[in-house]
Amino acid sequence: MSVNCFKCNEPVESDDASVVCTECFYSFHVGKSRQTPKEKKSEEDGVDAIMFANLVKQVNELSCLKATVADLEASVEMMSSKYDELLARVDKQDQTIESLLKRVEKVEGGQQVELRQLKEDTLEQHSRALNLEIHGVQSCPGENLLSKVNEVAEKIKLPAVTQQEVNDLHRLPAKGSKIPIILVRFANKGTRDEWLRNRNELRTDEKCCIYLNENLTKRNRQLLQRAKTWADDHGFRFAWYRHGRIYVRKESGETA
Repeated sequence: MSVNCFKCNEPVESDDASVVCTECFYSFHVGKSRQTPKEKKSEEDGVDAIMFANLVKQVNELSCLKATVADLEASVEMMSSKYDELLARVDKQDQTIESLLKRVEKVEGGQQVELRQLKEDTLEQHSRALNLEIHGVQSCPGENLLSKVNEVAEKIKLPAVTQQEVNDLHRLPAKGSKIPIILVRFANKGTRDEWLRNRNELRTDEKCCIYLNENLTKRNRQLLQRAKTWADDHGFRFAWYRHGRIYVRKESGETA
């Protein structure tokens, strides 16, 4: 048979903390044997006040949390904006690097072409090491070129050359009314170089319009022409090509 608490009228279970009054033999829950209804009401009001205070505290904490979340959202948005800006800068730098790489590749390609052309030109010029150009010798039908070459040899005070000392002898095509150049290919370089050393003998005769030159490649002729233009602009009287080099000199007798 269950027994109810005399104060709260709630069942007193076997495991509840309870006491039995020795005078009236009523059962009471511990702490309620001396609690009046007014005290009970006051206690309930206190509990409600505590719960309300806790609720207010939780609401305040939620308000603070909301502000924190708002700050976090703002920070995330700012970081996202900076990240987008960083991506844009990286993309722009990638485009710049790609453009520079293409330019470097183009320059390197051009340098390789220039180097290859220089090597080819050097080899071609070397193949002309036995050649000599004679300018200003009038041509005529049925001419004997070897005889005309030996006339020049006499002017520069060198012995006449024989057919065996010449590997090839012909005139080059002329542009317009210009006198065709005589191209001599000697059998050895020593003879060719001796002719070049003595070519200044042609300058002793003011009426002589004959002059001797090395047989240059197109590239070297262009370089020599540029050197002559530069020499004229800077007060140098002489500019010439010899043995793979271009020389300039201001006055006769000065160092080239």
